[in-house]
Amino acid sequence: MRTPRPAAWWIVPVTLLVGGVVGGLAWLLLGAGWSAAEATARQGAIQTALAAGAGVGAAVTLMPAFRRQRHQEHAAHVTAYLAERNAQLTEQIAERNAALAKQVADNTKHDATERRVTDLYTKAAEQLGHERPRCGWPACTRWSAWPRTTPVTARPS
Repeated sequence: MRTPRPAAWWIVPVTLLVGGVVGGLAWLLLGAGWSAAEATARQGAIQTALAAGAGVGAAVTLMPAFRRQRHQEHAAHVTAYLAERNAQLTEQIAERNAALAKQVADNTKHDATERRVTDLYTKAAEQLGHERPRCGWPACTRWSAWPRTTPVTARPS
């Protein structure tokens, strides 16, 4: 988004141009030197110069209002842009948090599976090494079922 240029780049030259035209017009009309209707002509010249001056005054009065409106429109545009950008960033953060939560859940599930396999493996090994042979028999059945019930990734190598 570009930064708006100051409005003075055209306001000042226009004001100087209108003021120059008014001043030049008054100088021409007042310095003409008419003979017959000089009083009426001077009165008309003064009225014309004053009317042009009033136009310049009106233009100068409108310049701050123009700048204020331009500033408000720009501020509204920037506010809308920032609100949209904030919404996009919030959405991206929410998506990333959801992905991270899913990854944490998957890791927790994997850890639980690994812990279960380790516990079964440890109990079976304890039962196989038990001094009474009858206590070792369930370990053999558990040990034989272990490859069918355990994921390949959870098996020790």
